[in-house]
Amino acid sequence: MIGLEICGAVKNITAIATGTAAALGMGDNATGSLITLGLREMVKLGRHVGAKQKTFYGLAGVGDLVATCTSKHSRNRKAGELLAREWILKA
Repeated sequence: MIGLEICGAVKNITAIATGTAAALGMGDNATGSLITLGLREMVKLGRHVGAKQKTFYGLAGVGDLVATCTSKHSRNRKAGELLAREWILKA
C-alpha cells in the first residue's frame, strides 16, 4: 500500500516536468529521460519508507507513470505545459 501511494504522488510531479519539457520544445529524449529519472526517484523514496520494490515496476509504477507523462489527456502533463507557456509569455 505504501508503494501505491508513493507511485501516485511522484508520477504527478514527473508528469508536470514532462509537460514543461514538451512545451519548451525539448523533444522525446527529454521526456524519456524525465520518465526514467522519475521512476528512479519513486523507487528510492519508496524503498526508504519500506515499500516493496516490485510495486514500482508494475502497473501502479511504470504503467501509470508512462501513461500520465505521455498522454494528451493527462491533467498533470497539461499543467506542466501551461506553466511553461506562461513562463515563456512573461520572459
